[in-house]
Amino acid sequence: MTISVLERPATSVPPHYIRPEDETELVAFCPGCKTLETLWFSEGRLMTTRRFHEENGQVFHNCGSTKPCRLHRSS
Repeated sequence: MTISVLERPATSVPPHYIRPEDETELVAFCPGCKTLETLWFSEGRLMTTRRFHEENGQVFHNCGSTKPCRLHRSS
């Protein structure tokens, strides 16, 4: 029996690693309420939004979830 290791898709962005140059668009997935939303980042920082906030380099949805959102590049 062999077990294959699945690689992370090339479009996903690891948590704590958002270093886009200029402006970048990323899709946020909240693990708490399953929300999907497109977010904009400028110079590595989340642009102002009412539904999401950035804390210690992680993005959180304001639904009450304590888990950070997963970020994916839009293509």
